[in-house]
Amino acid sequence: GVTAALAAQQNGAKTILLEKAASVGGVSIIAGGPMGIDSKDQQEAGVAGTFTIQQVWRDWMDYNCWLCDGTLFYNLFKDSGATVDWLEENGMEFIFMGNEQAAHAEGYPTYHIYADQENKYGYYQTLVEKFTEAGGEVYLQTAGYELKAENDAITGIKARQADGTILDIACKAVCLCTGGFAANEEAVTSEVGFHLEEFSTGTQTGDGAAMSQAIGAGKGKSIQQLHGITSFSGIRTGSGEDKIAMAMY
Repeated sequence: GVTAALAAQQNGAKTILLEKAASVGGVSIIAGGPMGIDSKDQQEAGVAGTFTIQQVWRDWMDYNCWLCDGTLFYNLFKDSGATVDWLEENGMEFIFMGNEQAAHAEGYPTYHIYADQENKYGYYQTLVEKFTEAGGEVYLQTAGYELKAENDAITGIKARQADGTILDIACKAVCLCTGGFAANEEAVTSEVGFHLEEFSTGTQTGDGAAMSQAIGAGKGKSIQQLHGITSFSGIRTGSGEDKIAMAMY
């Protein structure tokens, strides 16, 4: 969301950033860093060019049994290196790590770790400062809840602030960067078929999907990544998740 807002503002749009939480960064602050293919850091390490975007994409699609959106992921991989470069140009610092753990030793070396793991929030604050300096507006603790549209074109968005104040914003476009629905247990149970351990900051409740579907957007395939399941021990024993993980394993 922060990077989308900054990029839009830098490219001439008048942009408002609505942040549901009290601070920016979301799950990206929990992460160790992004992946990137053909970034400048990767080129300096002599790794760029040893594999192609097409190879990564093909293996990713095979791994996911071709159930995910091929166009979406191709574009993500294609632009990933340039995105890492752009982030560094705007104040973030990365160290090219290749692969981050032994489990991925045979994988493609694409991992760029935040140079200062104690300053991840600070990196996003820097992006926000650049955004506001360029004329952008930021509203924290302000959650969008309704998209407005006429004749299949976005005309605005309504948002609710922490004190209950309603903002009715007129605009020509809305970029939804609301994450998934991991913090919405009802949605998880409904879409997956059973409860799973979630990975979220508590704000990813499916707002973007709800808002867009309310004005006629279709519902795509819901693909969950069952991440890191290698044994069933120690996973909320007795609550059911341990048995589910055991069955998967």
